[in-house]
Amino acid sequence: MPKKYNLGNKRDMDKFFKELEKDVKKQAEKNIRNSTLEIPCPNCGEKVKVSFRQGKGKCPKCGVSITQDQKWV
Repeated sequence: MPKKYNLGNKRDMDKFFKELEKDVKKQAEKNIRNSTLEIPCPNCGEKVKVSFRQGKGKCPKCGVSITQDQKWV
């Protein structure tokens, strides 16, 4: 059952935004970890399209394994 918030209450509003931020980051991480990105290879330096599955991919030029590092700023 979804949580109910009294958005007129500052404490509930803060909780609401904290939960919203957490959910958005979780969904973004899931989408990024299973996507195709154009990135420079950390080994050969070529700009390549890498298909990531569960945050892991391989450079199509040199074959090196690439692991995504997602850090929120």
